[in-house]
Amino acid sequence: MSGMPPVRQMIVGFVDIRHYSEGTSGHTTGEVYAFLSAFYEQVLPIAEQYGGRLVKTIGDAALIVWEPTDATRALEAAGRMRREFDQLRSCVGDRAGMRLAVALAMGPVVAGEMGPPSIRRFDIVGDAANQAARQLRRGEVVISKAVVRAAGGADSEDVVVVGEER
Repeated sequence: MSGMPPVRQMIVGFVDIRHYSEGTSGHTTGEVYAFLSAFYEQVLPIAEQYGGRLVKTIGDAALIVWEPTDATRALEAAGRMRREFDQLRSCVGDRAGMRLAVALAMGPVVAGEMGPPSIRRFDIVGDAANQAARQLRRGEVVISKAVVRAAGGADSEDVVVVGEER
């Protein structure tokens, strides 16, 4: 077993398709696959275009990280991903009102190669990841105060700023 990867400050983003189960209900497996593939190919790469790194996908959700110096770019990516998702869902006859929820938090994480040798890959573990996951329950766009400060403020009406990190 190798040593622990370094602890570092990062912006952690979770994105999740709200009402995904209802929105894909009644569609064939092939249609659901095509929709998720389009989500992976059209929406998620936007984060990378704005300096983020896609850590992993988990069905209709994804985990993304940015360096703290890219806070403004992370906010811009979140907005653009939501707009692109709205266009994508309109193409699939969404009857359930699917929306892309985004949560961004900043704090210490262990970031590096993890896992058993057969599936070793880049991953993150830490309080910022946990906070971002919890934030998704609070609204469609939830940004921690630390990310807002790092970005120099946020002026979007749909941003919900949550409490201080430790």
